[in-house]
Amino acid sequence: MTRRLAVLSVAVVGLLSTAALSSCSSFEERSNVASVGDSELDQDEFESISRNPYIASQSQEIVDDTVTGDTARGIITRWVVATALADGGFLDTLTDEDAVAWLDASGVAGWDTGDDAVPFLLDYAKFNLAVQQGSLGAEAEEYLQSADVFVASRYGEWDNSTGVLPLGDSAQAG
Repeated sequence: MTRRLAVLSVAVVGLLSTAALSSCSSFEERSNVASVGDSELDQDEFESISRNPYIASQSQEIVDDTVTGDTARGIITRWVVATALADGGFLDTLTDEDAVAWLDASGVAGWDTGDDAVPFLLDYAKFNLAVQQGSLGAEAEEYLQSADVFVASRYGEWDNSTGVLPLGDSAQAG
């Protein structure tokens, strides 16, 4: 009986080790805050974005550099939408110069922090310009609806209709 338990223990440890090693690679693949298609938002970039003066001016709840859940979900939703549309070519008619002018006109000084936030801000500005110009149509909306989006569960879950929702709120979104 003791020998059978020892053999069983060795087998369980072997299985757990294999599972742990295979889950490490899955964890590394999904250790990002979010991804859309091949574009990934890692934790450092997310923190740079959330500390950016422009984003801080748009967010109600950043206290002592701590981002609340609703604010984090809003930032991630903006990143997913702007990134997906940029990757899909829907913002190609707008230039970085157009985006810089839009951001400068926002009246928020210091948005060009020279860090990971700037490429996102340029895409986000292009997205806002495209909305103002009415140049995003049904094709862009369909593209967003079919986008391959991942959001880390610590922030919520992705809903193609509304963006990032707190876990368990998908039933309320419909």
